[in-house]
Amino acid sequence: MVIVRSEIRLVLLGLAVIPAIAAAQSSLDLLKNSSDAGQQVFDQRSGPSIKDTTVFLPSQVDQQPEFPGGGKAMFDHMVAARGCTRNEIQDDCWQHSKVVTEFVVEPDGRLTGQRIVKGGCEALEGLTLCAISRMPSWTPGRLHGVPVRVRMSVPMIYEPH
Repeated sequence: MVIVRSEIRLVLLGLAVIPAIAAAQSSLDLLKNSSDAGQQVFDQRSGPSIKDTTVFLPSQVDQQPEFPGGGKAMFDHMVAARGCTRNEIQDDCWQHSKVVTEFVVEPDGRLTGQRIVKGGCEALEGLTLCAISRMPSWTPGRLHGVPVRVRMSVPMIYEPH
């Protein structure tokens, strides 16, 4: 007899729990809907999602990357090129004295992916890559206030002195 009564209690407890579960589920549905609405508002305010691997062009960002001190400071850095050897540059090298380089300014300001896009002579290409690899961190580009990766292209024209 005692066993039967405990089985009945379990069944009755089960019947009492079912409405509570149903009420909890409907409350969760309400919370989920308000949470989804809140997420949509947050997404609209924070702007589009920016993936860490996306590389933007300067024209695609709100604020372009900048060398510390601006263009004049970058020119001075390229001319000084501390630690870069200046081998004897042959006379015929000056006929091809324009070197275009490309690199990515990372969100933390570091430069990565330095490469020559259009080369002059080998000595000027080496000097250019050496000087760029020794640049200090830049101020990164920004999109919607968020630092992003930006691909930069910098032409250098060398003149004999």
